[in-house]
Amino acid sequence: MNKEPVKLDNEQQAEVREIFRSFDRNNDGSLTQLELGSLLRSLGMKPSPDQLETLIQKADTNSNGIVEFSEFVSLMAPGLLPANCSINDKNGRVVDK
Repeated sequence: MNKEPVKLDNEQQAEVREIFRSFDRNNDGSLTQLELGSLLRSLGMKPSPDQLETLIQKADTNSNGIVEFSEFVSLMAPGLLPANCSINDKNGRVVDK
């Protein structure tokens, strides 16, 4: 993972934060393996439990076993969320503008 902080403009940060919040089911400010799996499945991916664990290990820079918002930004922003994406519905589905 890139150790450099990811720079997002205000609109991008708001979009990523809304996506994060929509999958943070218990509103604790972090994503569990289950929540991250739900997010990835909503994007059409089918991660295995092992793949999710590996992804969390890579993203989890403070080694607490969950993905916090800043870690989520570092994970998603470098290429998984194109600049022309927005959230289209209450379910947090991401669609092209």
